[in-house]
Amino acid sequence: VFDSKQAFVGTMNLDNLSLRYNYENGIKILNAECIQELNNHIQNDLLPQSVKLDMGSWNSRGWTMKIVEKFVWIIRRFL
Repeated sequence: VFDSKQAFVGTMNLDNLSLRYNYENGIKILNAECIQELNNHIQNDLLPQSVKLDMGSWNSRGWTMKIVEKFVWIIRRFL
């Protein structure tokens, strides 16, 4: 959300895999009611129910999650 007059929603992933192999899409929103609803969703995401991810919690994640991540890393091109 840029201001109360325009917003942008899209699938723009700025990584090598996305830029080379994926089609990316985006829309510019000018409807004030839609922008307000989008802004409400963003503000809700920032409430205390969200969990901050830092290096300590990242390093202490379970071994099963680490194995899954390594497997997904290998097959990521096919997903």
